[in-house]
Amino acid sequence: MSSPVQTPDTFDAIVVGAGPAGATCAGIMARQGHAVLVLDKASFPRFHIGESLVPYLTQALATLGLLEQVEGGPYVHKHGVELTFPDGSFQRAEFAALPPGLRPLAFNVDRAAFDKLLLETCARAGGHVRTGAEVTRVLFEGERIVGVEYAHAGRRHVARARIVVDASGRAGLLARQLKLRKRNARLRRVAIFQQFRDLIPENNPSAEGDLVLSSHDGAWLWGIPLGAGRLSVGVVVPSAALQGGDPQALFTTHLGLTPRLARRVAGATPVFEGVKIEADYCYHAERLGGPGYLIAGDAGCFVDPMFSGGVYLSVLSGMRAAEVIDDMLDGREEVEARVHFERFCKTGYDSYFRLLYAFYSGCDGDLARVFDFFPGDFPTVLQTLSGDFWGDPDQPVLSFLRERREWDTFEEPFDLALGCPVYPERSDERGVAASPTPGPAVAACAA
Repeated sequence: MSSPVQTPDTFDAIVVGAGPAGATCAGIMARQGHAVLVLDKASFPRFHIGESLVPYLTQALATLGLLEQVEGGPYVHKHGVELTFPDGSFQRAEFAALPPGLRPLAFNVDRAAFDKLLLETCARAGGHVRTGAEVTRVLFEGERIVGVEYAHAGRRHVARARIVVDASGRAGLLARQLKLRKRNARLRRVAIFQQFRDLIPENNPSAEGDLVLSSHDGAWLWGIPLGAGRLSVGVVVPSAALQGGDPQALFTTHLGLTPRLARRVAGATPVFEGVKIEADYCYHAERLGGPGYLIAGDAGCFVDPMFSGGVYLSVLSGMRAAEVIDDMLDGREEVEARVHFERFCKTGYDSYFRLLYAFYSGCDGDLARVFDFFPGDFPTVLQTLSGDFWGDPDQPVLSFLRERREWDTFEEPFDLALGCPVYPERSDERGVAASPTPGPAVAACAA
């Protein structure tokens, strides 16, 4: 017989999910003095894919007061990206080429340690963190979400709040329950990955810390140094390429077609018993907020990891969620605040989706064409790929991407939220409504 539900606890906000979006949102709210409950069914530290971070996130970490800890932590300092080609040649894009004023540094992280750092920071700020806590029911009053019921430590609990934030990642608690998630048919890919340890230093032909990317025959590969003699290696192919096939054989074949990565792992030991697989992982939600709730990070949208923007977008959406919730608790009209949040998140994810469409269709999945495909000089293209997803109308790469109607993702038009949230001093305006995206008012959604 299950235990009785305890008397409801009341909070300013409940955050479901303790990954980068949830821990960031809850940590900021706790520092603001708000009562916030964080629930996650996992126990931390826990394994998670997505180890490569972009340079713009470095500045966001500084804003959050975490940069010193990350710089001094067990994370790899990354100063560039190596694009390597099937003939063994390569091109290096150094972050030192970014425009003046931008931090020319990013990190590769073991997500178990990095996510644990974010969550511990939230707890130290006063967030009520409960891991191993599974949400079993969402509570409604009419159409409004007012709380959750969850199981933790063998007991059932009820918690109520002004706002519930779904930051539950791919589990998508609210996105799935409210039937908001739409799969992206244009980005149907499968990622097959492995980690290697006991790397032989003499086998590393690349600059220390570089993210290594390669492409050939419709596939692309990543190589992410994680420190402590470990390397994350992944192969991304169209989903159809795996149907009826052997994932390990496919991984080995494509790795063998990438000489510099194959050399890097020669003599190394696989960490996992077999390769791991993530399939058909790209999706979005048209609604990222509603009565009593917001949806942040991967719970709302997830894009192919080609340009390493996932953790960055999650952290930024968590930061903005905390900002608008603080405004709501301070008296701002809720619908207005939700619209502001949704515009912000959609603008960032829209830019990132378009970068992927440009890679897969505009460049035919060929890394050698990326820096020549876009308008603007090399530093501007590099700046965009490094996290400039909220650029002003005269930003040449984003202007080019937004003009391509065939690269629309969101079905409903929305006003862009322009002005860089990471380097606001580089923008004339921040969060000011601009012309709607070119998306059609009524269209068959790509997902």
